Amino acid sequence: MAAWGAEIILPISIVIPISINLFCISLVVFLVVFVQNLKGIFLVLIHWIVSLIPGIKLS
Repeated sequence: MAAWGAEIILPISIVIPISINLFCISLVVFLVVFVQNLKGIFLVLIHWIVSLIPGIKLS
């Protein structure tokens, strides 16, 4: 009975940390890509707003 329990617990104890690590890695990658894209979108928005205002020219 104890051996049967260990056979079930062992794969779970291996699979769960791996899936948690993969989730964390993908979350970090997503956040980094999102922030980079956000920075680009933000710069485009600033450029667009500034170009709408007459008298202000970007160097």
